Amino acid sequence: MDQSQPNEQTPLFSPEVPYSNNVHTISSCSTKAPSSATPMPWSQIVPVCLLLIAEAASFSCIFPFITEFLTSINTPQDKIGLYGGIAEGSLMLIEASCAIFWAKLADRFGRKKCLILGFILPVCSTALVGFGKSAGWIIFWRAIAGFNPAQTVNRVIPAEISDPSNRARIYAITDPAFTNYPYALPCLTTTVLSITALLVNLIMLKESKPLEANTQPEEQQITRLADALKVPHYKTVLLVWSVYQFANMAICQGFYMVWGYTPVPSGGLGLSVENNGRLIAMAELAYVFTSPLMVPMIQKGLGAKRGLLLTTGIIPVEALGIPLVQWAATKGRKATYETLCLQYGMTTLHAYSLPIAHQFFVACFDDYPHLRATGMALSLIAGSAGKATGPAVGGWLYSYSTQFPAGSVGRQISWTVLFCLVLPAVILTSFIPKQLEKKAGSGHGGDEEEVEGLLHNHAE
Repeated sequence: MDQSQPNEQTPLFSPEVPYSNNVHTISSCSTKAPSSATPMPWSQIVPVCLLLIAEAASFSCIFPFITEFLTSINTPQDKIGLYGGIAEGSLMLIEASCAIFWAKLADRFGRKKCLILGFILPVCSTALVGFGKSAGWIIFWRAIAGFNPAQTVNRVIPAEISDPSNRARIYAITDPAFTNYPYALPCLTTTVLSITALLVNLIMLKESKPLEANTQPEEQQITRLADALKVPHYKTVLLVWSVYQFANMAICQGFYMVWGYTPVPSGGLGLSVENNGRLIAMAELAYVFTSPLMVPMIQKGLGAKRGLLLTTGIIPVEALGIPLVQWAATKGRKATYETLCLQYGMTTLHAYSLPIAHQFFVACFDDYPHLRATGMALSLIAGSAGKATGPAVGGWLYSYSTQFPAGSVGRQISWTVLFCLVLPAVILTSFIPKQLEKKAGSGHGGDEEEVEGLLHNHAE
């Protein structure tokens, strides 16, 4: 077995290794195109994907109806966007706070046991959200759902079961009647999905870290966190990732949620909860089914960095498109849906940033494989900071702008401020060093030859 690659003995918090002067890169993971790709480990990918889907459903199930939910329990109009954003983001805030805790438990008790037992509490709390009669109840149980190990542990497993020949493909696949409680059904449905995912993981998922593996003292674990931050270019990618997550959540899960439900005279789109939910579902499905094809194509045609610039660069364009959709809403439903199709098409394109960015994280640690899992845990914390604050900021901005008359400068505050907030995601992406796409002066050939090493299997 190649000892340089992570295996079942690799803890999340791993021992220090000497630093190398060379930095492996996304495009230089394999200078020569391999003759054949490593077979996809579907028996491990399937349960991991199911649990990621369940975790994503737990996170996003309230998005289509949170505005109407808060309205139905008599929340003040000027507080709906703020409380909605807090409810959406509180889960990620707690999840980020617990990332290191789950990493330690996964080292001590094993990935599989931590993943399955730790997901039980979020499953129950997701169901309880739907029975809320106050904003405090909704926010509290959403926060409890953040005690969830899935994001931390499931970021490590794909890195452990992949290699440069199949990494791009794996990451493209992986990033009743309730009269009194009408919002309980989607929450309970998500709970059933989560329980199903837990059972599949219990049966199919293999433990990748035996219990007999040694754990490290607390002081050494803290030292390794600092070591991970010293890996060349890692902090740059970490900053890009955090700002991107903030931009994505502010515009998609903060602004769009309140904007879609708000009546047209108040500057919204006047969509029903059902239609708002359908639009979100179609955008998500478009991403799920197209990313395994489109992400490798984008990387082959543009390279990883320019591909990331393209996909993050579309976010400011989305912000500039908001007033166009608002204007279309005043012209009728046909114009509204036509412009929304364009808007959500851009949303799908910018979502391709997720698997591309994950590959940059993996590339940062190609020379430091024993620190890779620690780096993944830190990336979850950084991304969750953006995901926790983005919905509250985006929702509050829109709610605040509705206090101004239609057509006034004040009414335009929401999308203009959003544009300024999401622009840094693009600017910071341009600062990702070239060393993460090619080895400077290493004599390994041109860009095309080096990029081919990563993308060979997707071009076949």
